[in-house]
Amino acid sequence: METSARITWPARIRAGLRELNRGEARAALALLAISFIPLILFSIIPMINCFRYAFTDFSIVAKSTEWVGLANFQEAIDDELFWKMWKNTFTYAAMVVPATMIMGLFFALLLDRKIRGISVLRTVYYLPSLTSGVAIGFIFKFLFHPTYGLLNRVLEAVGLPTLFWLDDPSTALLSLAIAAVWQGFGSTMIIYLAGLQGIPTVFYEAAAIDGANWWQKVVNITVPLLRPVTFYLFVTGVIGALQVYDTVMVMTYDPRGGPLDSTTTAVFSIYQNAAVYHRLGYASALSLFLFAVIMLLTWVNFKIGGEHVQY
Repeated sequence: METSARITWPARIRAGLRELNRGEARAALALLAISFIPLILFSIIPMINCFRYAFTDFSIVAKSTEWVGLANFQEAIDDELFWKMWKNTFTYAAMVVPATMIMGLFFALLLDRKIRGISVLRTVYYLPSLTSGVAIGFIFKFLFHPTYGLLNRVLEAVGLPTLFWLDDPSTALLSLAIAAVWQGFGSTMIIYLAGLQGIPTVFYEAAAIDGANWWQKVVNITVPLLRPVTFYLFVTGVIGALQVYDTVMVMTYDPRGGPLDSTTTAVFSIYQNAAVYHRLGYASALSLFLFAVIMLLTWVNFKIGGEHVQY
């Protein structure tokens, strides 16, 4: 009896664990199903429809859907505004992403200290990231106003020439980039700050014994050990910059995309064709172009930068 009991009890325990695992699996599937419903309704189904409409001449106004094959893609490639749109988008990303990362790292190094009130300072610098892009757009639209804007008044006070900012094709995109950097560097700073606090102090202590100064510690210890964080911020920053829309929509004076289409970006052009011109087929084709560009750049970033990242 004792021998059979020794054999039976482990089997009962295993059966009980299997039953417990089944219950946990059912609960997990039920919880996942709740999150899958909005994912299917607002992501998967629109993606399928976008791919389907990209090959049609679909119009809400005419309420007609005509199969046109690759005509939308050919029209986009032949359109001069299509290439200007990508030039603006890449220029915007090239200005915003590096500037946001550099400012985020600078303030993270500045606030990585144990002094009184440091939490308040971190919160203050992080607050712009919690503000919506629409609110940021309205604030900077006022700051960049050529007549009563605060920035031009500051330039006048120091004896510098004023600028037209959003009214000038040469500075309109730069104005959008400045607003985006101001909004985005706070979240970048927090992520860098978390990475800094994860670096063991033993490296800095050994460098101090060797006589290294602050700059040498940053270049030879901090920056290399923050490479995974930098890689993550760069990839996500590029993806976000290529999808800029809210600040363009709010800050642009001309609803067609700024002076001489100087602020027309990829997502803004998709909005124009879908909501203004009611050309959903052509807008869907532009969306597929944007999807392909983001996927390609992400793959290139992982292929080139991912190989040099060690966790």
